Amino acid sequence: MSSERPPVHEMVKNAVESLGGIATYKQIIEWIDEKFRNVNHGTIRAQTIACSVNQPSRVHYPENQKERNSNPKYDLFFSVGRGKVEIFDTVKHGNWGIVEKKGKFKITHEGKIIGISEINEFYFIEKDFESTTKNKEDSQYLRERFQTLEGVLINNSKQLFDNTNSYTGQAWNQGYKAWNDYQWLGLWRHGTKIESIQFQVSLGKEQELGIGIWLDGGADNTRKHALEKIKNNKEEFLKLIEDIPNSYDIGIKKRDKTTIVKKLSDLHDVEFFETVIEELSKNKTEFFIQRKIFKNEVINFETKIVDEILSIFNNLVPVSDFLSIKNQENTESPLLQFVNGGWTTFTNYQPIIIKELLESGSENNYSVPIKKIDDKIELLNFRRDTFNIASYKTSAYPALDKFVKNKNDVIFLDTNSFENDEIAKIIELCDKEIAKQHVQSIMRDENNIYFIQAGEDSKWLKEFEETKTVGITHPNAKFDLSNMSKNEIQNKTDGEYGTELFNVSQIKKGDIIAITTGSKQGIENFGIATSDYYCDSKSNTYNHKIDVEYLNFGTNKINSNTPKAIIKSDQEVPRIKEFLIGKNSMAAIKAHSCFILTQYSDSKYDDVEGEQYQYDNHKPNSRKLLKGSKFIIQTKINNENCFVGYGKIGSIAESSDTNEKGKPITKFVAKFSEYQKFDPPKLRTIEL
Repeated sequence: MSSERPPVHEMVKNAVESLGGIATYKQIIEWIDEKFRNVNHGTIRAQTIACSVNQPSRVHYPENQKERNSNPKYDLFFSVGRGKVEIFDTVKHGNWGIVEKKGKFKITHEGKIIGISEINEFYFIEKDFESTTKNKEDSQYLRERFQTLEGVLINNSKQLFDNTNSYTGQAWNQGYKAWNDYQWLGLWRHGTKIESIQFQVSLGKEQELGIGIWLDGGADNTRKHALEKIKNNKEEFLKLIEDIPNSYDIGIKKRDKTTIVKKLSDLHDVEFFETVIEELSKNKTEFFIQRKIFKNEVINFETKIVDEILSIFNNLVPVSDFLSIKNQENTESPLLQFVNGGWTTFTNYQPIIIKELLESGSENNYSVPIKKIDDKIELLNFRRDTFNIASYKTSAYPALDKFVKNKNDVIFLDTNSFENDEIAKIIELCDKEIAKQHVQSIMRDENNIYFIQAGEDSKWLKEFEETKTVGITHPNAKFDLSNMSKNEIQNKTDGEYGTELFNVSQIKKGDIIAITTGSKQGIENFGIATSDYYCDSKSNTYNHKIDVEYLNFGTNKINSNTPKAIIKSDQEVPRIKEFLIGKNSMAAIKAHSCFILTQYSDSKYDDVEGEQYQYDNHKPNSRKLLKGSKFIIQTKINNENCFVGYGKIGSIAESSDTNEKGKPITKFVAKFSEYQKFDPPKLRTIEL
């Protein structure tokens, strides 16, 4: 044995050369074991991966995290099969490199980025298991790795999962805005993403890889179907279970999140079988059968882990088919599935992009100049404090990469991602998400909701929607109403319609417009005011106008109870907001909202560091800050925004006062509880 120890990548190179220029990982490890003492096998595998030019995972190693065409020191091998490499030769293998795209490194061949669909092998590495943390970078890394695994599984399982659907779970919990310390992917043969028996691979902080089938708690119809199949065909079900290796686990996850896990052989136990039946009869129950593999064994599988996953899936196909609803076809396209609950940002960016592209039509190949999308997003984000063009692009487009492409500053929608008969439904879901985000994030306390009737017998409805405006008229009021009081308007119109004309003059950007066709006729269309009131003296129809972005949906459950042309709907505000946001989302906002509170040393407000925050009713979202709300304190340090502490609101005191102009205002003092100081302060990034 040699006492000299060159770098591990050189050991690997020497091994491959000594083995005739081509070798398996196992052969490389055995050769190095003979020549050197105590070289970690995981390190040998990692260096083999890092030095293989056509391995997508190599970009996760520090030596490969920069753009380059070639580096003779680290571009040593070419992967020629599962767990096998040969010496890299540019004449034989072509030119391989590394580029950075959207903040992520990718491998290239002859200048072309290698996509997931072109990758046919995968293996787990130490970093995968080390990344089961709640750290943002770790969560994003692990999701990217599982997206690669998803593609490899599909590419290697054409017979088992022909024409199947698949997905990789999000890296963050949308309801709580927290990064996950676990990751999973799912495939299904029958049904939809939720209503199905999924084949899943998962990795969590337990350092085990879970591989098996899973019934989601939201799959209500499939759960009921599976329950009846098991109850009515017990012997057939148990026979299918007997054909599965005993090393697999079977489990139930109850509504209260407690889990019962047994070995498959325990299903013959009468008490446990009855427990399974009892729990499956309850809503939100989850059911699974899986094999768990510990970290070292997973890594030792190397590229054969793909075969192992597919073998486990294959063992579970009979049970999956037994429990599934066979004639339940998945008719939802990937894009429809995404807009039906897959949004990845708490903004209106993604729905605006998709809506604009679909509305451009097939005649334009569902494409729009990026400048037009920029303008629309800017139009509908005029009051978002953290908005800027750069941040919207970095947060919105990467998540839409499966559906949207950018070519020469023109954005295209992939026509393979949706069906033509789904377009109206997708646009409707986009409009509803835009409305939800507007109410949650952009409306301020001074914004109002107005019912406006579309003229007598709805004569202006078409013009409202086609011109993206709304308004009213009066034969004695052709003049500009701006800055006029209600009494002044009444005096100039012989006392007629003073309230209605004054109301229209008060509409401003951000207000919600509810278009009606008459009293007690429901709401025909919702819209967002994108301008303040203005007078169009040249109009032949209605000259008192506001520009509106229509959302193209309404409701027959909320009514204007007056025949007036326009009313400010104070009474219906809670119902309309709840309708636009959704009851479940409204409850989540109350439970999980986290506010950014800004405190500066030269502030006019009576703020006390670590103790209280003062504000008035002119502050955005002032009425949304509640006792128990979570907050984080932001201030300026060396001209940069920094977070200095966080906590909960313990109490809020309210008092009446006047502002500098003598107008009445409401002042609030929010007292802190559970306050924790950041030491040192944390720099606020655009992403935060």
